[in-house]
Parts: sequence; structure tokens; C-alpha cells
Amino acid sequence: MIPAKSAFFLSIERSLEQLPPSAVIKTLDLQCRMLAEDVQRGRPAPASEVASIQGFYHFIVSVNRDQSQPVKPWPVRLEHLKCFLNLLERLIRAGELPPEAMTQFCRLYPRACEEMAPINDQQPVV
Repeated sequence: MIPAKSAFFLSIERSLEQLPPSAVIKTLDLQCRMLAEDVQRGRPAPASEVASIQGFYHFIVSVNRDQSQPVKPWPVRLEHLKCFLNLLERLIRAGELPPEAMTQFCRLYPRACEEMAPINDQQPVV
């Protein structure tokens, strides 16, 4: 059973969903910087959720920078996977990320992609 999303994550998820795809990556960068600052200053922030969000951002940066290099998995929370998949799909459809981003994600987290609708009528490589 997948745990429910926390209010902390839901607020970040909702803010990213409301943005146009062209603003998602920059906003995620800013969110990660604020989260890192919160942790550094001792402000309360759920460590596993921060790591999951930051890991997703680093994944996006990695696949955008060099698609030939395999991306390393990060500690992702199960309840975040659907949000991350939806964001990837939006970013790929808008041309903000290459289609290979989904392939890389599905190689890292195949169970998350098993029931996902294919992008561009192609099944993701698992």
C-alpha cells in the first residue's frame, strides 16, 4: 500500500502542476535551493521528502545535460512517483526534456512505469 502524500509534498506538487511546463524546471530548482537552505538553517523539513524532491530535480538536470550517461537512482518516496511521472510526461510533451528522460526513469523505477500510459504511442523501455 502506498502511503498518502504529506501536506508538505502536496503543496509543492500543486504549485508545480499549476505552472506552464516552461517554468517547471526553474521553479523546481528554486524549490530545491529553498529546501536546502531550510535544512541548513535547521528549519523543519521532512528529510526523506526533501531527498526525494531534490533527487528528482537532479535527475531532470542529468537527463537534460547528457543523455548518453546513465542516471543514478535516488531515494524516492513511493507516494511521489506518480507526481514525478506526470511531471516528466508534461515536460517531454512540451519539449522541455528529451523523450529519453522517460526511458531513463523507467529503467530506474520499472514498477512505477508498469501501468503508465505510453508517450508518443511507444511503450517505455523497462
